[in-house]
Amino acid sequence: MDKAREAVYQILRKCFDQGAYANIALQALSRNDYSRTDRAFATEMVYGTVSWRRTLDYVLGGFASIPIRKMSPQVHTLLMMGAYQILYMDRVPDSAACNTSVDLAKVHCKKSSGFVNGVLRSLVRGKEDIRWPDQNEDPITSLGVRYSYPDWMVATWCTQFGRETAEALMAAGNTHPPLTIRVNRMKNNREALLSVLEEEFITASPGEVCEDAIVLHSPEQFNKLNSFLEGRFSVQDESAMLVAQILDPQPGEMVLDMCCAPGGKTTHIAERMQNQGHVLGWDLHANKLPLVMESANRLDISIIEVAEQDAEIHKPEMVGRCDRVLVDVPCSGTGIIRRKPDIKWHRSPSDIGALVEIQKKILYNASSYIKDDGILVYSTCSMEKEENEGVCDWFLQKMQVSQTGSAFVLEETKKLYPTNPETDGFFIARFRKQAK
Repeated sequence: MDKAREAVYQILRKCFDQGAYANIALQALSRNDYSRTDRAFATEMVYGTVSWRRTLDYVLGGFASIPIRKMSPQVHTLLMMGAYQILYMDRVPDSAACNTSVDLAKVHCKKSSGFVNGVLRSLVRGKEDIRWPDQNEDPITSLGVRYSYPDWMVATWCTQFGRETAEALMAAGNTHPPLTIRVNRMKNNREALLSVLEEEFITASPGEVCEDAIVLHSPEQFNKLNSFLEGRFSVQDESAMLVAQILDPQPGEMVLDMCCAPGGKTTHIAERMQNQGHVLGWDLHANKLPLVMESANRLDISIIEVAEQDAEIHKPEMVGRCDRVLVDVPCSGTGIIRRKPDIKWHRSPSDIGALVEIQKKILYNASSYIKDDGILVYSTCSMEKEENEGVCDWFLQKMQVSQTGSAFVLEETKKLYPTNPETDGFFIARFRKQAK
């Protein structure tokens, strides 16, 4: 039995049958005796199959005598695994994709092994002649099938960005993101860290967007590098790094991060403060707070304090105490689909509306915690205008008519997309509180 493909099968069953997220289910690979090659292969297959599931189902539907909806979960999973290898993994011979899928079928659905074999071999013979949906007759379905996105997301993006940009965003969401790291400026600058990485035989280059960013071009097992263990850097996408850069915290200040786990932005804030002052991190999920402190300890940061707290609940004792507040709210995550392809299938239009209400509550609460002339930064990893510009417009109107005695001025907005340069999709808005 092919150990890596067996792992892929088990992980995909959890994703498709139990609704597990791929990045969480893939943690099983780190708890077992898998080689680095097996882990890399399995990771690519899992993310790829999850990401391309709509396209795979469409293609398989043209070669299978049984409708997808009537297949057993075991058969359906094996056919998607085989089809993904045949269509998207050039390094895997078609014969290997077919044979290994049949071997797995003989273990997990023996009576259907012949069916699996027949469908996949038919796909091999006919993959150059697949008939795709007509773009002129139904452009939304055509794009959704070709790029493997739900119709509602395709339609939303086409309306928001236009078809050409929407298509580019969908294509980018199906790519593998680069691995970027953030320089711990308490221990070294970017040039010094690049020299250290070169000594560790790691190929790297400066990032394009953030002054603290480095892109690793040979990222295997970065967490075993001495430079990582010594706290010289953290792993973070460039767009996420920009949040603390725009917040611009200063040494000695009181800073609140209202939704802090797993701690990437929280530790970045403390680094930019040179570990002087106080950073308070709240999160709704107490089980995630140790992750923040683990990172802080590795980076030699001592000014972070964490607490379990629902940011939707107002804390009167915090009113007027903070120099700066970061509101990195729960969001739809449509800007990080290339990292979490499950988002395509786990989100629905109704989710956006529900999230917007949460975002508004958290942002409004945050406004009261800031001192006069203090800074409030609102951020999401979403590309949806409703969650970004829409929430900011609501906030400015709300504060204009509020009786708090203070007003907010929008000083800066930044919106990034996973197209050019290669970053996660992110939205960042910076407000300043002014006394009336």
